[in-house]
Amino acid sequence: MSLENRLTELETKFVFQEDLVSQLNQVIIRQQGQLDQLMEELKQLKSKLAAQFSEQSSNFSDPLQERPPHY
Repeated sequence: MSLENRLTELETKFVFQEDLVSQLNQVIIRQQGQLDQLMEELKQLKSKLAAQFSEQSSNFSDPLQERPPHY
């Protein structure tokens, strides 16, 4: 195999690798966007759940502090 053929083959492989790295970078960018969106949704769900729990706990009184019905 001549030096020129080897160089051409290396250049070809390099171009394919460069394209692959670019494609993988786009996948990472898209996945990061999805992660950011999911983290925001999780934060909103946690907030809603905390608000519901707070609302429910304020509707119930402490059974130890309640007077029994026969009083």
